[in-house]
Amino acid sequence: MKIKKYINLLPPAEQQLVKVEETSGLIKDFGIWLAIALVVLSLFLFATKIFLNERLDDSRQQLATETETLTRLQATEARKEVEMLNADLQNLKVLESQAEKWSAALIELARLLPADMTVDSLSIDRKTLRVEASGHAASRSSVLGLRAGLIESEFFSNVNFPLDNLEKSRNLPWKYRFQLNRDKLK
Repeated sequence: MKIKKYINLLPPAEQQLVKVEETSGLIKDFGIWLAIALVVLSLFLFATKIFLNERLDDSRQQLATETETLTRLQATEARKEVEMLNADLQNLKVLESQAEKWSAALIELARLLPADMTVDSLSIDRKTLRVEASGHAASRSSVLGLRAGLIESEFFSNVNFPLDNLEKSRNLPWKYRFQLNRDKLK
């Protein structure tokens, strides 16, 4: 792009005035554009400030809501934990008070259990005195020996002997259901 040069035939003093007027016009235009840019920038910054303040208020409100929800959940969970601990302590007290009764029955069951048998699960209903025991045995004769011992024992009655206990001759799972004699637990 070529810049055109204008020939100024005015006397030098007037040429100087023309240059000063051109320069002042350029400065005036620059000042106007600068003022417009500053006004636009100020408006943009003001709008951004309003937008960010609204977002900050929304975030504070969400934080307050989430904090309240978390506090309620923590209080609920803490209450549940306390209730569970209280229930466990109550069960422990009951077991402690009845330890002698139950110990005799458990010792008798352990005495009757052949050496090659394991008990994997033992469940006792305290109200009905119903016992469910299960485990594994090395041989069928051990399972039958436990049955005979349970039937002969004064601690146990109503021995339920599922035929599943005899399905295999070696390495077999076993299950028994029987009652504890209430008279022996006193």
